[in-house]
Amino acid sequence: PLYRFHFKKRMEKALENSKAIACRSFALKEKFLKLYPQFKEKTFAAPSGINERVINHSPLPPIPQGAMEKNTPLKILTCANYKRRKNIEELLKATNGLEGIELTVIGQGTDTKKLQKLNPKAIFKGYQPREKVLDFMRKSDVFILPSISETFGMVYLEAMAAGCVTVCAKGDGIDGIIENTKNGFTVEPSVNKIRTLLLDIKNLDNESLKLLQHNSFETIKQYTGKVCAQNYLQQIFKIM
Repeated sequence: PLYRFHFKKRMEKALENSKAIACRSFALKEKFLKLYPQFKEKTFAAPSGINERVINHSPLPPIPQGAMEKNTPLKILTCANYKRRKNIEELLKATNGLEGIELTVIGQGTDTKKLQKLNPKAIFKGYQPREKVLDFMRKSDVFILPSISETFGMVYLEAMAAGCVTVCAKGDGIDGIIENTKNGFTVEPSVNKIRTLLLDIKNLDNESLKLLQHNSFETIKQYTGKVCAQNYLQQIFKIM
C-alpha cells in the first residue's frame, strides 16, 4: 500500500511497459489482478521450489500417529519468528485446554513469556537450525502457520514434504498450492476457526488422512526447484 501511494504512477508505468509480470504465489497473483485486471494476459505465478532431498520419497508418507492410536496426542507443530502477523497468539489460544493435542512452537522473539501464558502446556523450543526443524516436522502430524501477508512460505512446502497435514491461512501464503480438504487445509486465522479445524483434523478417520497425505505428497513433487524453474522459463517464453 505504501509503494502504491507514493509511487503509483511510476509503478503503473513500469507494469504497463513490462512484457511479463511474475507473482511470488498464486494468492499474490489473485490479489494483484484484483488491482490490475488489465494485465491478466502477461501475469503468472512463479513460486519457489523445494530442494528434492528434503522430500519423503516413500510411496506414501506414514499416517499420523495420532490417528492410529486414539490415546496418543495429535502432534501439532508451528514454526515462525514471533511477529504479530504470524498469528502465533491465535494458535496458542485455540489449542489451550484442548485434550489430546500437543503443540510444539519453534521460533524466537521478545514475547516468549507472554506467549507461554496463553497456553501453559505448549512446548517452546526456541530457535532451531533448519535441519532440526525438518526433524521436528517428520515427527509431527500437523503443521500449521496461520500467518497473514505471507509472500509465499517455503516452510509450508517443507512440512508437506515431511508428511505433515499442512494448514495455512485462507487467501495467503501457499493457498492455491494447498487446496482446502484435498491436500491440506486453509483456515481463517481466528481462534474459533483454528480450534474447530484442529478438532476436525483430530477426528478424521485413517482413510481420510491417508488420502490427504497422498495428495499432499503428489502435490509437492510438482514443486521442486527444478520443476518450478522449468515452469518459470516456459511462462517467459510463452509471453515473450
